[in-house]
Parts: sequence; structure tokens; C-alpha cells
Amino acid sequence: MLNVLRKNKESVIIKVILGFIILSFAAFFGISSMEKGNLSVAVPASVNGEGINPVRFNYYLDTQLEQLKSVFKDNIPPEYLASAQANVANLLINRQLIDDTIRGYGFRISPDELAEHIKNNAQFQRDGKFDFNYYQDRYLPGYKLQTGGSYEKDASAELLSEKIFGEFKNIMEPTSEELERRNTIDNTLFSFSVVKVFMRDNDADAEIKPDAKAPADNKKTDDKITPEQKAQKIFDEWKKGTNIQPLLDEYKLSQTNMPDITYSKIKSVFGGKGEIKNLKEIISLTTENPFTSAVIKEDNYYYIVKLTDIKKTETSSEESEQSLTTLKETYSEEIASSLQSAFIKDLRKDAKIQFNEQIK
Repeated sequence: MLNVLRKNKESVIIKVILGFIILSFAAFFGISSMEKGNLSVAVPASVNGEGINPVRFNYYLDTQLEQLKSVFKDNIPPEYLASAQANVANLLINRQLIDDTIRGYGFRISPDELAEHIKNNAQFQRDGKFDFNYYQDRYLPGYKLQTGGSYEKDASAELLSEKIFGEFKNIMEPTSEELERRNTIDNTLFSFSVVKVFMRDNDADAEIKPDAKAPADNKKTDDKITPEQKAQKIFDEWKKGTNIQPLLDEYKLSQTNMPDITYSKIKSVFGGKGEIKNLKEIISLTTENPFTSAVIKEDNYYYIVKLTDIKKTETSSEESEQSLTTLKETYSEEIASSLQSAFIKDLRKDAKIQFNEQIK
């Protein structure tokens, strides 16, 4: 690869002594990085008998740990550390499986393709031109020191993976019917009115507790019914068209009229969560049939949900065309991502993967 790049370099490569290169590494990458690269660490995992490079593992783990430290400072919970280790190990395993499989089929990135990619990489350019001395004498050795691998081999593997999986997007064009369905969903606004009842009276907040200041002889018998019974009674009366405000006042509950939301925000009906079956039910409501089939249980609440309005957003022809183009790209990316995930899952199923006991 360096031979290909040399063809684009006019000056003669200046030979530097080993000591100068070491000083360059220290100045550019930092003494701490050099020390980390020399640490003797156990192999974190192996796939099909080939161990995952421990230096590379530590390099990517350090990146995740820096992100965690920005949140937890120096007190990262053990479970987060374990999760970060597992994530990095699985990431490197997946990359190894993909690269081995694609190359096993005989696919390759040509030297010219790789050279073109490197020459056009902004981080290797100085004053708008490819800086060969910087790339060869500083970046390549530094990359190997930090990650324990070859930059050109890694870049080639990444380019090859992008080329192969990029074809998924090209061959999985959505049909006009699929685009129309997605376009309808993305440009439809839903309005809901919601009443929620906490499932446990003894732990409930003020919204469903009996009025402690009310005289004992004025308490209604309904104060003793269960939260589920309260929710069911409200649901039944609301479906009949009865004014439910007296019941809400009696049970110390409130009715929330939600702002217009799109399909992508439908979970907000349940406070940001929601089982698939519940989300499907409320999204299938119509103005003719605005109520769910029953009271919905979600998290620690009973939900009584009514669809109050459904409408399409109006867009200009230009906006509609742009939206359709964006939708088509997004849809293709979603399909490609799903196919890639399925592909990796299939590879892992047949692979022999072992983790270091500390990574499990």
C-alpha cells in the first residue's frame, strides 16, 4: 500500500532514526498511551480459535470508560464496567466474523481503492495535500502502538464491509405501497385523552388518596374499592358517554388531554414506555371507535385511553417530495440495518466464541 502512495509523493522519504520516531510518538500520542500499549493483558475473548487483540480491546474500552467517567467521575458502577467490557468484546468479535466471512467469499478491496481512500482522508492532509511523511512516519506507527493493529488492514476491512452491506440498501428498495403507508404514519397526528390510576392504593400519591381532612362519616364507600375497580368504573362510564369528572373528583384523579403526537411519539401516552401490544391497540383507534377494548395495564398504572382526534398534516408538493426522498432513504437504511443484524446473528450462531471469565 505504501508503494501505491509513494507514486503520489514527489519528495524523497527522509529516513529518521529510531529515537526520533519514539520522541514523535510521545509528542503526538502522549506518554500515557505508549505505556498503555505496552501493558501485558489477557486475551478478552476468542472467535473460532483466534484471540481478540488485547491492545485493541483496551483501546476501545478506554474510549467507553472516558464516556462513563464524564457521568460517574471515578466511581463507575461495577455493572457499567462489566457492560462496557462485554460491549467492546462483542463489537470486536462481530467485526472479526464479518471480515473473515466476506474475505472467505473472495471479496477484496484493491490497493488503488485503499490508496484513494487514504489520500482523501482529511486527517492525513496538510494545506489541502496528502502528507505522506506524516502518514508513514507518525500516524501508522502510532496507530499500531495504540490499537495493536494495522491501520491499512483495518481501513480495508471497513471499506469492504461498507461496500458489501451498502448493497443491501440498493437491492431493498421499498415498494410504493410501503412508502405510502410510512408516509401516512409519519404525517398523521393523534390526540388522546388519558386517565391513569396507580395500581397500589397504599403507595399511591395524592392524586388517588382519600381526602384525609374529610370527616369520617362523609367518606364514600367507593373509597374502599381497589385501583383496578376504580379504573374499570371510569372506563365503563366514559364509554357510555357519561361525564366522568365527578368520578375523577371522587377518586382524586385527573384527566390529561395530550398535545398532538406522531406515530413515533406514541409511547408518550404511557409516559415513554409501552408494550408492543398496547401501542398497537391505541394506534389502531379511530374516531368512530375511540376507546381501547379494555383498561390497559402498563408499568405501575392502569390507563384509560380515548382517541379524541386524528388528522393528516398538510405539506406543499416540494416538501412532500423531500419527505418522500428522506423516507425512502430512511426506510432503506432500516432494512439494511435489520439485514446486517440478522447476518451477524447468524454468523455468531455458528461461530465458536469464548470469553475471558472477567468479561462475562
